Amino acid sequence: MMRRPSWGIDALLVLMVVIWGVNYSVIKRCFAEIPPQPFNALRLVVGAGTFYLAIRAARQARESGGRLSSVFYTTAPLTTRDRIDLLWLGLVGHLAYQSCFAGGVGATSVSNAALIIGSTPVAKHVYQRATHAGTITRRPPKASAPQISQTEKSKA
Repeated sequence: MMRRPSWGIDALLVLMVVIWGVNYSVIKRCFAEIPPQPFNALRLVVGAGTFYLAIRAARQARESGGRLSSVFYTTAPLTTRDRIDLLWLGLVGHLAYQSCFAGGVGATSVSNAALIIGSTPVAKHVYQRATHAGTITRRPPKASAPQISQTEKSKA
């Protein structure tokens, strides 16, 4: 049976690329009107609200008997360890990182900020090679790169 092309997923991937591509320019333009840290606080509030709405929509879809991917929902309860890990991730991954991100983007040019962020995967691989922290292969695993074309999907 031939599977239908998933144009919705492809459109979302293109949207993600566009958002990431204009992110620095928009942020730098906003910094001309609003200082970096208040802008970042507003940005995080809007992001948290959007995430909360997505969680509610996923929960409602699940409760109404709709089919929902396990990517969006799990029946496993949150343990105390999970809560501690999430709190730590929130403090370090969002509070500290986003504060440094806003300050760094505010203090540098758009091109330098994009170059620094764009070189992060290379720096990660160099670090892994130097410390033997992970296995580096010539080709990334299939799961690490989205398979967009229908031909690739049909081969799998």
